[in-house]
Amino acid sequence: MNNQTIPAEQQKEVKEMKPVLIVEDETIMRESLQDWLKEEGYEVDTAESGEEALQKIGEKEFGVAVLDLRLPGKDGLEVLREATEKDPKIKGIVITAYPSVETAVEAMRMGAVDYIVKPFAPDALEKSIEETLGPIQVEIKPKTAAEKERVRVGPAGYVFIRLSDNNPQDCLDVRWKLENMEEVLSIDAVVDIKDFDMVAVVSAPRTVNEVAHKIEKIPGIAFAKFARIMLPPEF
Repeated sequence: MNNQTIPAEQQKEVKEMKPVLIVEDETIMRESLQDWLKEEGYEVDTAESGEEALQKIGEKEFGVAVLDLRLPGKDGLEVLREATEKDPKIKGIVITAYPSVETAVEAMRMGAVDYIVKPFAPDALEKSIEETLGPIQVEIKPKTAAEKERVRVGPAGYVFIRLSDNNPQDCLDVRWKLENMEEVLSIDAVVDIKDFDMVAVVSAPRTVNEVAHKIEKIPGIAFAKFARIMLPPEF
């Protein structure tokens, strides 16, 4: 742990940073994430169920809620929807061992900032929280050389695509161009998902959002929306 003195002005910023809520029914996972984030300097609270999480959100202002998708009672997406109704400023990060395009789309529509697939390195979650709450924690507590050497996952994600025309030849042309992009890992039709015609699973050296913007420039594509996920290292 880095014990450097925090300047007074940065101490004030840390005190004002909103806490993180971990909503996870698996005790080991919940406590491990809580301990990790506390070591990194974050104020952390936890909940075992969606109902407990919503009660805490009603009593306290959180910056980020980390939500397991499968919870007893209300699931993570239902909790995210009700949480944002209680506090529109709260940001949601969905974590799951059961990823699907459908739940990724739904999480994106509800305003989730990340969709992280288990198993994941704690660094991946920390990075997402840092991007959401700001870089204060990293600036006041630089990582050691050993921490920088930890294996990180991603970045990778889904890019949801709406075509400007459903002409079969245009669809084939778009698919061919996508399949020949080095960032695209796979491409599938998504006829059962409202508002989208295709989904591409992509990987990028920087951010998936940049790939979405690149895809959006392909003739025949009207709109491309990314939903980042964190894939396991063996992907």
